[in-house]
Amino acid sequence: MRSRDGGETWEDHKPGALRDAHTLAVHPDAPGRVYEAAGGGYAESRTGGDTWEIFTEGLRHRYLWGLAVDPGDPDTVVVSAAAGPGDAHDPQRACSTLYRRQGGPFQEVRQGLPRSEGTRVMTLVSHRAEPGVVYAASQEGSLFRSADGGAHWERLPLSGLGSYRWREVRGAATGPWEA
Repeated sequence: MRSRDGGETWEDHKPGALRDAHTLAVHPDAPGRVYEAAGGGYAESRTGGDTWEIFTEGLRHRYLWGLAVDPGDPDTVVVSAAAGPGDAHDPQRACSTLYRRQGGPFQEVRQGLPRSEGTRVMTLVSHRAEPGVVYAASQEGSLFRSADGGAHWERLPLSGLGSYRWREVRGAATGPWEA
C-alpha cells in the first residue's frame, strides 16, 4: 500500500506487487525504483510503485526477509531467504541463506557466511557512503560485511559489548564503517 499525503489516505495493493512485504528499499541513483522482499518472493517497480514485476529465477527459497541494494549499483540486490516462515524464524527449524541478483537471475551466496542449518534469516543494510558494501546481521548475534556487493562475506568482530549477547536482531542501521 502507498500513501502520497503523509499517511492521511492510502492506495490499495497494486497489481504485481507481492503481499506479505517484509522489506522495501529505494536507491538514490534509480528514481522511481522500489525493491520488495516478501513472503512470496521478490518484486521491483520502476514506476514508483504504480506497476510491479516479480523476479524469482534462481531462488530456491521464496520466503524473503531482508533486502539491501548495493549503494554503488542499483542493479545489485542481496536478499535473505528461507523455505518458509518456520525455517526463517523458529530457532529449532532455522535454515536460511542469502541470494544476490545483479540484473539477472538470483544466485545463492555462501562464502564467509555460517552454514544455512541453524541460521535464521538475516537483516541486511547498506549505506550510501560505502558503494559496494553490504552488511548482514544474523538473529543469532553475528555481524557480516561484504565489500563486493554481497558476493563474498567476512564476519566482523563485535568488540566493546562485554558479556552482552543479542537475543534477536530484527533491524539494523549503518553509517560509514571505520576499522
